[in-house]
Amino acid sequence: MSKPGESDILMGSSEIEVFEKDPIATPPVQPHDDPLPQSVVDKHRPTIKMGLKIKKLKEVDYVMGSFTMSCMILFEWNDPKNVGIKKGTWVGSELTDRLNYKGESFSPCPRFENVRGEITFDADQSLKPITVDDKGKTKLQITCTGQFWKEMELHDYPLDIQLLNCDIRFPHSFDTTVIDRLEMDEEGNCVTLDEDLSLLEYSLRKPYICLKYPRTMKQGKAQQAKPMFRVVVPLQRAHMHYVFHIGTVCGILTLTNAMCFLISPNDVASRCDITLTLFLTIVATKFLIGERLPQLPFLTIIDTYFMGSGMFFVLILLESSAMRLMLIRDYLDEGDAEKLDGMFAVVWLSLWMVFNFWICLRIRRIVAKHDREQPPVLMKAGELARRALSKKKNK
Repeated sequence: MSKPGESDILMGSSEIEVFEKDPIATPPVQPHDDPLPQSVVDKHRPTIKMGLKIKKLKEVDYVMGSFTMSCMILFEWNDPKNVGIKKGTWVGSELTDRLNYKGESFSPCPRFENVRGEITFDADQSLKPITVDDKGKTKLQITCTGQFWKEMELHDYPLDIQLLNCDIRFPHSFDTTVIDRLEMDEEGNCVTLDEDLSLLEYSLRKPYICLKYPRTMKQGKAQQAKPMFRVVVPLQRAHMHYVFHIGTVCGILTLTNAMCFLISPNDVASRCDITLTLFLTIVATKFLIGERLPQLPFLTIIDTYFMGSGMFFVLILLESSAMRLMLIRDYLDEGDAEKLDGMFAVVWLSLWMVFNFWICLRIRRIVAKHDREQPPVLMKAGELARRALSKKKNK
């Protein structure tokens, strides 16, 4: 999980880029935004301000490592050539003609670094800049939909927070222009949400934009590279569904196995029938969850819970077999075997309670870590689900 200011290698780039924060830059007002370095602030260079409005966010695919997002990218800049032109006038040429434009006039014209396939642009809109006032302020909006590559962070699954990144590169270097954030609302946020945005499984935390100031390392020499924005959309999974419908079911099935202690230690066949039936039910549930995830080289917290629960089944199988063996070899009589079996039942239940208490503490630590390190929650999954249901009924 990359954080602003860390070294990063962009997908599709053959050169290593080292992102450096300017030492003179002042600390950001918001902890999840990088400040604009003082070294790139220059009144003699034009400044392009960028903001983004998320329209739809869907199809978060953990197996493929991608997500689909529809968004509107907004740009605003002061263009001397448009001074005196009436507000609301379309200016400039088509977007496709401005991609390689190198004259005095300029347009952002971004390139998506981590897109899978091609970006689909809205066919109903005119991809031309429009004047905001008669003083040269110009804006451009681009509505597009694309599938973006993202390496999912699943160590805390199903308590995970996914930072869905959309990397946007500009054709201008800092020698030509300065890229800054565009305040989209009264609070100064540079990423806003569409009113029709709906998510069913996730809570949406406050999105933000990271400014990247890369220097390309080529043959041991640092060279100035193109400026880049990283739009970060933090999604927090609604984990209570998994806690109640998966974790609770697994816990109840494991605890139900304790009724084996009500069966005589001499009847090991009946004990094994109950234990193996419940264990196979939990294994089937585990495989059902695994189909939704890629092949992970590590254990998630839900894997830990399933494996820990499985160990309690193994303990009962071993204890029942040992009791049967000692009764056959006449090491114990039936009375002593029942007393020893009762003591083991108390130990087993105590260990089960300690294990679940440890899992609850771990869940609490993970949730506290997310609340401490990530932006605040904007909308909870329940609210987004109700919005989606209401929208469906209206249609």
